[in-house]
Amino acid sequence: MMRSPQGLGSALLCAALAAPALGTAEAATILVNNNLTASETWTSDNEYILTKPIYVTNGSTLSIGRGTVIRGNPESVRPE
Repeated sequence: MMRSPQGLGSALLCAALAAPALGTAEAATILVNNNLTASETWTSDNEYILTKPIYVTNGSTLSIGRGTVIRGNPESVRPE
């Protein structure tokens, strides 16, 4: 019968619990209150909250990176 060294299970458990915290950054929340009048890039390290209907104007470009989270408050939906 094989036995593991004493305390190895505890060390592995501690390492497993600590691993998710390493390299994990909290996403910044950015409130978007105004139309976009200049080109912008939104990235996945931020979360964007639309507070009202937002338009990309004046020939501007909005680039949205893969995995970027964009949410809208109820006020951000334009009634039909």
